[in-house]
Amino acid sequence: MQFNKTGINLFSFYLKQNQRSQGILKSIFSSAIVKILNLFSGLYLVSVSLDILNSESYGIWVTISSIIGWLYFFDLGIANGFRNKFTEAISMGQKDLARKYISTTYAVIGLLAMFIFVLFLLVNPFLSWHQILNVSINSPLPIELLVKVVLFFFCVKLVLSIINIALIANHKVGLSSLIDLLSSITLLLTLIWVRYLKLDSLLLIGILNMLVPTVVLLLASFIVFKTSFKEYQPTYAAIDISLTKGLFSKGLQFFIIQLATIFMITSNTIVVAQLFGPSEVTTFSLVNKLFSIPLLGFSIIMTPFWAGFGDAYFKDEFHWIKNVVKKLVSFWGIFSIGILLFVFVFPFILKVWIKQPIDAPFVLVGFSAIFVIVNNWCSIFVLFINGIGKIRIQFLVSVFLSLISIPLSLFFCKYLEMGSEGVLLSNIICILPGAFLAPYQYHLLINKKATKIWNK
Repeated sequence: MQFNKTGINLFSFYLKQNQRSQGILKSIFSSAIVKILNLFSGLYLVSVSLDILNSESYGIWVTISSIIGWLYFFDLGIANGFRNKFTEAISMGQKDLARKYISTTYAVIGLLAMFIFVLFLLVNPFLSWHQILNVSINSPLPIELLVKVVLFFFCVKLVLSIINIALIANHKVGLSSLIDLLSSITLLLTLIWVRYLKLDSLLLIGILNMLVPTVVLLLASFIVFKTSFKEYQPTYAAIDISLTKGLFSKGLQFFIIQLATIFMITSNTIVVAQLFGPSEVTTFSLVNKLFSIPLLGFSIIMTPFWAGFGDAYFKDEFHWIKNVVKKLVSFWGIFSIGILLFVFVFPFILKVWIKQPIDAPFVLVGFSAIFVIVNNWCSIFVLFINGIGKIRIQFLVSVFLSLISIPLSLFFCKYLEMGSEGVLLSNIICILPGAFLAPYQYHLLINKKATKIWNK
């Protein structure tokens, strides 16, 4: 506790201490340990899953979960639109308005989740999941049933996850991270028990991966709204349909941006599965999983600044924003050196983590490091831009890049015979424009020189 308090005071001085910095830094420190524990829990979860399933079955599960992962962004961006509106309402002390926003968001996303599930049931008979996953039609694996079950729980989680967004928007990142940690640990303990019983059912693993976090999220939502978030507890009477315009105005653009990003990232597994088979997906996903460590490390620092930037911008405290961005850029430089060093110890870490003969090509590891470094750089400026809702440039660029990401991947993998490394090279090329455009837009906005499309 004393170490935590001392750390907050030191970093507060580093950021030129004020009340907002204190709030953000408390969020960072309170969530740091929780997120690190969640990371190691997730890594061990992969190891346990591989002990239960063979390489092919695990690759199938990763691909299915990646496809379903696309759908988490089919809230039409309402979640991020809500995040900005909720932050603004709280910053202005409008608690009744904040409660209306959270109630309306639950109602709208609930209806959207029902629509997604019904639409899936109508379309699913025309889909060949064995072909999509590049699995033999004679395979005994219950893939069709697994997809249906996973999608059902996805729709439930889509609604329940609003609580995490509301907590982050209110600078309670630590509490949001704690909910994720409880889900991860509960799932891990459940799968350890499954391993002990020597059950190797792909269907069972898929169901548990979705059911356990859903139950934890449901219980956490009930507790939070009865305690620290009691004043924002959603009710039917607080639903205000007129507020949906505010949620959709920027929300639809957020949706397209998110959809383009997640499509570019998660389509990787489909491309790898189609070109190289499910077993190669396992190696590819393990490399990505380990490089989620530096991504998580940077996101621990960055996540609370979305609401912080929005709060400062609405109050015209531009000096605070400039100071924070300078410090974050210097931190990014030091952090990037650590990522490069991580590349050289990667084989040792992989060997300790996965006690199976899995060889990760050095080029694949190197491209993963470059992608993380560039992505972290972009996130500094994108969080500011997102926090104030000036996302038109980001919207247009994301649409264009989503259209070329898969053709680029196919070109590098198939025609240049680069293997799965070509997928990551495609990702790097696709995010490079943001590494220049986002800082430039930030410069224009923070100096009040942004006009036309740069200010939309």
